[in-house]
Amino acid sequence: MLANTLGLGGTEKGLASFALELDRSAFDVAVVAVHDDGPRRAQLEAAGIPVAVAGGDEARLAELLEGADVAHVFRAGNAEPLVPAAAARAGVGHLVEANIFGNVDRSPDEERFAAHLFMSRMCLLRYRERIGAGWDGFHARHRVLSFPIEHEELRSRAPAKAAARERLGLDPDRPVVGRVGRADDMKWRDLVVDMIPPLLELVGEAQVLLVGATPAKVARLRRLGVLERCVLHEPTLDPETLSAFYAACDVFVTAAEIGESQGMAIAEALALEIPVVTCSTPWADNAQVEFVEHGVCGWLAGHPQPFAEAVADLLRDEDRRRAFGAAGRAAVERDLSAGPLTRQLERLYRGLLDGSEALESWSPSPAEVERFAAEYPERAAAEYRPLTARERLEARAVRARERAGHLRGAAAGMLAARRPRLAVVAGGERSGEFRAPAGGGYYAAARPELVAQLPRPLGRVLDIGCGAGGVGRTLRAAGAAEIVGVEPHAPSAEIARGVLDAVHTGPAEEVLASGAAGAGFDTICLYDVLEHTVDPLAVLREIPPLVAAGGRLHVSVPNARHFSLVYDLVARGTFGYTEWGHRDSTHLRWFTRRDLVALLEREGWRVESVRPAIYGRGRLADRLTLGLAREFLALQWQVLARR
Repeated sequence: MLANTLGLGGTEKGLASFALELDRSAFDVAVVAVHDDGPRRAQLEAAGIPVAVAGGDEARLAELLEGADVAHVFRAGNAEPLVPAAAARAGVGHLVEANIFGNVDRSPDEERFAAHLFMSRMCLLRYRERIGAGWDGFHARHRVLSFPIEHEELRSRAPAKAAARERLGLDPDRPVVGRVGRADDMKWRDLVVDMIPPLLELVGEAQVLLVGATPAKVARLRRLGVLERCVLHEPTLDPETLSAFYAACDVFVTAAEIGESQGMAIAEALALEIPVVTCSTPWADNAQVEFVEHGVCGWLAGHPQPFAEAVADLLRDEDRRRAFGAAGRAAVERDLSAGPLTRQLERLYRGLLDGSEALESWSPSPAEVERFAAEYPERAAAEYRPLTARERLEARAVRARERAGHLRGAAAGMLAARRPRLAVVAGGERSGEFRAPAGGGYYAAARPELVAQLPRPLGRVLDIGCGAGGVGRTLRAAGAAEIVGVEPHAPSAEIARGVLDAVHTGPAEEVLASGAAGAGFDTICLYDVLEHTVDPLAVLREIPPLVAAGGRLHVSVPNARHFSLVYDLVARGTFGYTEWGHRDSTHLRWFTRRDLVALLEREGWRVESVRPAIYGRGRLADRLTLGLAREFLALQWQVLARR
């Protein structure tokens, strides 16, 4: 079994759960971290499972895979060529993918996977929509296999409610509302924080337990004046403490900007008979509406006021709280028990080796998946109560801001590597034509032409919009001493963690404002980022405190005066948005050379160089016009500035 890292996320938790439950009298189980080690290693090795780290080296990975019959890789779903290449080199007979986010591998490697397994029906349905497949034949290689919950162990470790509260510094006699999860801004919607003031007005004695609150969310709690009413704890792998977190709660709350591809914390709360209040996020992952059945084991609410009312309803109504909790526990035991799920995975492995596995034996069956597809629109639209006109407007505004904050990720990476990160292939193509780099995807682009412009030594580097670490690899090869990344798209950030020294997930302005990325950077890269932001100034104004004395900022943006745009506006009467490239539909802001230089100078930067990115026949036109047409031939402007 393979994953990029062995960290604290749900991906690694799912891998560990299956690895620990597999019948080791029938299977020799080993775990390989493709890139980086992590805290899950100790848990696996304590159970006698061998663990190795390949460090991103194909030869080392192939060596570790030698003798394996099946390589089961847990990944975001995008093209990641390292594992298929190493598996082929090692002679591995069968590849299986646990696809975490429903993304699509559009590389030739996809056909080598014998099975694609999805954590939820929602993820499988979205994947099917993205590849444009019908039902016929689809289920032969595409199945739902949710990650298991060790609910029996969780319940056996859970202390009594009063004891759990005392252990965590809570009043044992007052009700508790809790959120448990990793410290990642994309796993928090502001909704969870903003519902606290109205909740405290409705239930004044309520206590709020927040596990994994990020610096940005702590700052928001402080601004709202409710920080003192919250008890904060760091995430942990310790099973005793984790059980205490859940056991202390009367109601569990959660809402993530990127939604849930399954929602391990939700399932763990339900396993302990704690009802859940969450929200629907149909524009992102939305498996929470699959596992939290509205009005059965929890409530859905999309605005802080009704969210608080839903929580208050469960705190006040003990009978409903108990009924919801019992229904949630029954659902977890039915659908997420480790034994049945792992036995099903074992049947798949055996079937690949001897040809015996039959689709009819799989649960959920194709018919059950289709039934969920019919139910999904109603589930996704559920609300605790109808929103008022004002609440609808406010909810839409927040949703628009959140979506804009990670459009680079949700609209590009999650559409499965169909658009490059403004990477250009020179050599004969039409000027102005962007093409996907061979490695596939906005996030795989290495941008060596930009890194080559940076003064040496690079020192400590902050890569804002680091994608999957493509630029990071180029920076590392160029001698960067340390590389820290910021990336709003969680699947890409997860991959980048195998390349960079640290990666922080969330909208750039929020991560930078929180101070989580650190300071004292000698080089800051801002490649193809500002055009995707609602407020470029909000990003730029957070950068100066992070720069070391004499540090430099390198920015690239598309050129708003490129002749192709001028032609489309004047001759064709259209702006000409496309799926990717110069007029990518996720571009929210536009800059000419003069605009970009003025913006940087107004923020106190000293511009040292401005370079046009001109390709193909555009270079010849630039020479023939003696540079006079350069403003219209440049696809991008690349500006180097110092503080």
